[in-house]
Amino acid sequence: MAATPPPIPEEPPLRDPAALLTAALALPDTIITVGSGAAIAELMGRPPTVRDDGGWLALESEPWHLHLNLRALAVARFEMAPSAEAAGGTSYSLALLDHDGRTACTVYFTGMAEADGTPRPDRVAAFTALQARAGGAEVRFAPAP
Repeated sequence: MAATPPPIPEEPPLRDPAALLTAALALPDTIITVGSGAAIAELMGRPPTVRDDGGWLALESEPWHLHLNLRALAVARFEMAPSAEAAGGTSYSLALLDHDGRTACTVYFTGMAEADGTPRPDRVAAFTALQARAGGAEVRFAPAP
């Protein structure tokens, strides 16, 4: 009789900004945006490392880096909206908001559809799994110490 394989361990929930950003940026084809309506920076390229740097999250990737104040981050919001670039397509993103509801940064998940606009099931499933691990479409972070 064949031995029963061990159970597949469940991945831990993503309840803090560092863990959530690390998992999000591990997905393929991400772009981080920061800025306001007057100016927006798009940070792309090699996925950054994410580390807690004394109350700040440091996202570092050559040639750029970004620092996010952990005490200011209050909410993570997963969004699916009509795409501005692809007719009939969907844009997938994760916004980190401060205590006043302002967007600190947004991670966009690109490459979610084939060239003909057909959704890529593997990419959509990865986004959905990330959202489930975080706890839903909108997640409030515990106050940082």
